[in-house]
Amino acid sequence: MLFRSQMLRNNIQHLQKKGIKVYLYFRQLYRLDDFYVDKPPYKKWIARQKNGDTIPYDYTNPDGPWILADFTNPDFVDWYVQDVKRTIELYDPDGVGWDMSWGDHTFGSTANGSLHHGIMRVFYEIYTWLRQNYPEKRSEEHTSELQSHSFISYAFL
Repeated sequence: MLFRSQMLRNNIQHLQKKGIKVYLYFRQLYRLDDFYVDKPPYKKWIARQKNGDTIPYDYTNPDGPWILADFTNPDFVDWYVQDVKRTIELYDPDGVGWDMSWGDHTFGSTANGSLHHGIMRVFYEIYTWLRQNYPEKRSEEHTSELQSHSFISYAFL
C-alpha cells in the first residue's frame, strides 16, 4: 500500500508527463489542532492579538476556524522555510504558489507587530533557494492587494 505522500507524488508526476504544470500552494493559515505542545508546529507559534486571542481568518471552514501562524517568531519562520523546502523536494512540483492574505488582518495585528516582515523573509528565502537549486521552478504570489504584489515582484528581481 502506498503512503498518501507517494500517491500524491505519483499523481503530480502523471500530470507533468501530460504537460500540465503543477504548483504547490502555500498559505499562512492553520487550524488550531494543527499546532502541538511537543512537536512543530508548536502552539507557541500561533499568532496572537495584543489581548492574547488568536487571530481568526475571516473564512468559514467546515473543519473548524482558520487561525494565523506567527510570522513574527523567527523560530517559526525558520521551521516554515525548511518545511516548504522539504515539501518541494519531496513532490518536485514545477513551482510554488503563495497566498498569504496581505489584507488588514495581517498588518500590525499581533502582540509582536506585523506578520509581513516574516512573510517577506519566507518569500525571499524560498525564492533565492529556488533560483540557486531549481532555476526551472517558478514562484508565484497571489494577492488581491496590488501594491504588495508589485512590491514582491520588484523586491525579488
